Amino acid sequence: MAFSWFKEQKVDWVVLEVGLGGRLDATNVIPAPAVSLITPIGLEHQAILGKSIGKIAWEKAGILKRGSPAATVQYRPEASRVIEKTAKKSGAKLWIGGRDFKFRKEPGGFYWEGPGLRKRFRVPHLPDYQVINAALALAGIQCLAAAGVAAGPEVLQKSLATARWPGRLETISQKPLVLLDGAHHPDGARALFSFLKRRYPGKRWMVLNGSLDDKDSISFARILAPLTELALVTEPPSGRTEKGEKVFKAWEREGRRALLVRDWNQALSLAFMKLRCSPASGLLITGSLYLVGACRKALIGLKDLERI
Repeated sequence: MAFSWFKEQKVDWVVLEVGLGGRLDATNVIPAPAVSLITPIGLEHQAILGKSIGKIAWEKAGILKRGSPAATVQYRPEASRVIEKTAKKSGAKLWIGGRDFKFRKEPGGFYWEGPGLRKRFRVPHLPDYQVINAALALAGIQCLAAAGVAAGPEVLQKSLATARWPGRLETISQKPLVLLDGAHHPDGARALFSFLKRRYPGKRWMVLNGSLDDKDSISFARILAPLTELALVTEPPSGRTEKGEKVFKAWEREGRRALLVRDWNQALSLAFMKLRCSPASGLLITGSLYLVGACRKALIGLKDLERI
């Protein structure tokens, strides 16, 4: 249906996010993408994609096509090897972060260097993990530039500086401090932990947390536990929600005070009641995009989403 609509609208460009994996995903019907990007691979959807980084990387590398350029950033050697091997076999020209293009975080932004472009980009308050995403997006754009599709440095700077991702490190209130983040696996939790430690040093958090049944909620709780004073465990509005008892026990094992309220709406109301009694704390809503989306809509509706 989406492809049919894109055709009717006569769009110039379509950005397709793979639904799950890559090799067998519906988006794989596109025979020759203008460019394909593979973000850093972690252990996720293991019941479907495989139990190892190598197997997951192989599934994701299934989007690579003969004659189509591609780029990736990987920090696990096994993932890099599999993707590079698949690219050679499929005939895709692959740019690898750290080899074909380089980037680094700098105060107030980041620096990118690769074919056709060397530039510092000003992007205030850019989280470390978003530098990776931004650098990979730039690599994709430079792949297109090599094929004759130009985008000047000024356009790139403006695009990066104005980019927003609702529900990802999104502060929807300062007093009280309420932060939404859709992290839902250990790698996401580590990125969130790093951001909170740096941006809010010494801050303690009430964490409203729920998970889907295919996520590692145990590791998730362990990573965020050092910053957590109270875990309010709930169940996201999804047919695949993890039972609250399992998530609750994960927080208890970490020695954190925890409360279980299965109804996410009631849990959200309780979180604000607790917050009024502890104004120095912040409220972090995380663990599932389903939970984050529902809470965002309940708290501020569709604010700031009209242009997305």
